[in-house]
Amino acid sequence: MMIVRKYFWALAAVVLLALAGCAGELKPKVDISAPAKEPLPFSRQQKNIWRLQTEQLERLGDYDGACRVVRGRYLEYPEIEIADYFSLLLSRLSDEEIAARWRQESDRGLLCRVAVEYFIRLKRRPQGSLLPVESELLLDLAHLLSTGCEIDKDIQAEAVALLLEHQRQIEKSEIKIGCLLPLSGPNAVAGARFLRGMEIALEVYPRPDSGVEKSAFKNQPSSSSYGGSGAVNPAPVVTSETGSDSTSPPLPRVKVFFYDTAGEGERARAGVDYLVHEKKVSLLLGPYTGKAANYAAVQAQSLGVTMISLSPLLHNLERYPNVFLHCPTIRNQAVSLAELSRARLGIRKFALLVPRNRYGREFAEKFVSQVESWGGQVVRQVEYDASQPDFGPAIRELIGERRYRRFKEKRKNYEAWLKRRQRQRQAVESGTQLEPDGADKLADLARKIGIDGAELNIIGADEIMPRPLLDCDFEALVIPDREQTLKLLIPQLAFYDLDECFLLGGRYWNNTEFLDSVANFAEGSFFVGASLPLVAIGSESEAVVSDPQAEIQARFQSDFSALNRGEIPGLLELYGYDTIMLLRKLAVNIDPQADAETWRRLLAGCRDLSLASGLTTTLDNGEIAKKLYPLMFRKGRITLVSESCF
Repeated sequence: MMIVRKYFWALAAVVLLALAGCAGELKPKVDISAPAKEPLPFSRQQKNIWRLQTEQLERLGDYDGACRVVRGRYLEYPEIEIADYFSLLLSRLSDEEIAARWRQESDRGLLCRVAVEYFIRLKRRPQGSLLPVESELLLDLAHLLSTGCEIDKDIQAEAVALLLEHQRQIEKSEIKIGCLLPLSGPNAVAGARFLRGMEIALEVYPRPDSGVEKSAFKNQPSSSSYGGSGAVNPAPVVTSETGSDSTSPPLPRVKVFFYDTAGEGERARAGVDYLVHEKKVSLLLGPYTGKAANYAAVQAQSLGVTMISLSPLLHNLERYPNVFLHCPTIRNQAVSLAELSRARLGIRKFALLVPRNRYGREFAEKFVSQVESWGGQVVRQVEYDASQPDFGPAIRELIGERRYRRFKEKRKNYEAWLKRRQRQRQAVESGTQLEPDGADKLADLARKIGIDGAELNIIGADEIMPRPLLDCDFEALVIPDREQTLKLLIPQLAFYDLDECFLLGGRYWNNTEFLDSVANFAEGSFFVGASLPLVAIGSESEAVVSDPQAEIQARFQSDFSALNRGEIPGLLELYGYDTIMLLRKLAVNIDPQADAETWRRLLAGCRDLSLASGLTTTLDNGEIAKKLYPLMFRKGRITLVSESCF
């Protein structure tokens, strides 16, 4: 019995120890250093709060407010159920509220939800009832939904179909042309400058001050390289946007196929063949370099295609009836300068100091012809060697050796008279004795320079006779040359006293840096040019007030600078822009598939077309001429000559 009791208590002790161990496992010690677990995302209490707020706003009819609450919840817990709830609320918003939410939404996932709702609403509108901005927005929405959103497949297919149909309509309505430019090789910089101006006219980029909402989703043309060393270099396609305003019909869209000539004649010839036969264009632009331009003109004429050359080095334009020339030609400059002299300055007698090269001789020939046509006179024309730094012999020949000798003698006598008169005045003022023959010598010198006895006797007068001026038989001196030569020549004119007459020049004078370097001698000079100094749009400056074309160029300057980090466009950018605008303005209401003969007639009939570089008219010989801007250098800056100045 005692043994049984001993085993009983031993067994009880074992059981109690086992129970104590289990209790220790069920209640472990708490580790206060471990991070606390996050609450479940959808606790009943949290879920009820935001849902109650949303339902309350729904009952009040404030669906936009309900969207804001759901949006906030989604950004905290991006669950699909919340996103679906957001879409349901979007369907109850007004059109104005949907438009506002489209502008404001920053979350990509919710933006796609808004885009779906907005797209469906615009698509439901009757055909033709959409405003131009809404039509543009519909395309932006379709582009976003077709590529950048995970949405219902039917909606995505509808967006893709809309874009494809739009592209088909564009291809039917756009005008296709070819363009040959030196996009590689030694003249690649010039080609790139033309291209940048063309891009503004083609509206490749949205205007900086009139972008479409959410334009970041716009389907911009893709870019690719222009390079390649082969004879045939298919280039990227650039498509313009349709331009319009309230006073004129919309300008047609233009698709340009670019071809790299590298400035070489044979590549230009091959480029004409490629664009005509492969791209089926009936109108070509370019080239720019001389050899390429002449090769391309021959090939274009042989194929019967119309071409607008951009090269001032294209020879014998009259040989190519299908080829037109759009650049600041020597004839255009000479004629415009002659008209400035007659109409604004009233000058009738001229002297020409011209370089002994093609530019100088052709300028002189055209200027003389124009001046003589309205009764003016070129009294003298002298050539000089631009490679020599001393222009003295040419300047003396221009003045006339006999006239210049008389002037030098008169100037010598004047300086001697001035010194003797000053000594005489000093003697009178100091009370000293005059030289015995001083009065006689002064009187003798005075007679030689034209001072009478009465004036001579006014010894105490403060006035001093002005120095003798060179007595020229012309009113203005025309110097058509480039900046490098003019920097050396113009200061030498002052040495020969020719800085007192009018100085006239061609387009190379339209360079602020050059004029600043000779500012003391070029003040008041007149010249012509296609480009203007920068003017403010809508300002009351001389440029805008005196010439309506200046406003067009000011707009181009503003757009170009905004897209090129403040850079000022040059002459090549301006002509690239105007060449495309010329075509778009002439092609209003014509068949987009117009043939070469239609283009030839349109270009030949161009009369007083408003372009940025001036009023534009096509002459009988195919030159697309400008009414160049009349300019002058005054007070250290280039300004437009106003009608009211004279």
